Amino acid sequence: MAPIGRTLQYHYKEAFEPLAGYRFSRNKRSLLLGATATGQKLTNEQNISFTKASDAYFDSLQGREPRQIKIERLLSESDFQTPCDAPLYKYVSEETWHHIQRGSFRLGSAVYYRTTENHGIRDDREGCGYFFIQSNDDQFSLGLTSGFNAAIFCGTALPHADVDHEVMIGKFGSRLLKIEPVNEFIERLRKRIHAFRARVFDITYTDTKTIIVQHERGTRLRQLMRERPNLHELNREYFQTFYDLSLLPTLCAKPSFYAEEHERRAIFEMRDDLTQPAIIVNDKSLLDFVSVVD
Repeated sequence: MAPIGRTLQYHYKEAFEPLAGYRFSRNKRSLLLGATATGQKLTNEQNISFTKASDAYFDSLQGREPRQIKIERLLSESDFQTPCDAPLYKYVSEETWHHIQRGSFRLGSAVYYRTTENHGIRDDREGCGYFFIQSNDDQFSLGLTSGFNAAIFCGTALPHADVDHEVMIGKFGSRLLKIEPVNEFIERLRKRIHAFRARVFDITYTDTKTIIVQHERGTRLRQLMRERPNLHELNREYFQTFYDLSLLPTLCAKPSFYAEEHERRAIFEMRDDLTQPAIIVNDKSLLDFVSVVD
């Protein structure tokens, strides 16, 4: 927090990244702007079509196979408003369990999950989403990749009811852990890594990560890009808006391929982008919240 009487100074810059888009930075935190379009408000079906077409385009640029669409779920901000305080369960391998027993916990990042060679957990669109900001009859459409400053701790919500035990063992390991009270565990972990905020959410599953946002700035955004399209001005005026809109939807919605996991994850927000694909925390006091189920 800045001392009383001092105004925070932000430095903005933009940089083009081939095959990806424009990197918007504010000090040491960033977003990746992949696509924009302005115009009149579209129907839900048209916005989903925009998402699918954009995904197909970027898949072709990256040389990826197109993703099969099974679930077309339209998302809204209401899908990500209620943090979860139920226990968090976690399947781990025996090797990982040995590390945890010593108080060592690993938090991943969106970059890690996009690039890992473990295809069982890899998601090429981790942290990516399409946002349709609407105001009256105006719409500003953009593709964003967010979460560069977020550390992620993953688990599952329902180990004995809807989760296929054998599938989870095959993906993650045979040792099942229970973490509770989860809010106390997360708060202790948050302080340990100096995150400014931490929240726990259950993942929403859809193959078209399309988020409709009703926002008073929709008309202003359309006017700005029509009258004087300027990326630096867009960055300066809307970086915080884009960050607030994008973080949870891009990190708490995943493709239907992963739906059987019933994932529950904690999102830790750091002041700056992470410089490594993972954070390792060594703190035996975190074991106060961990018990073995299997």
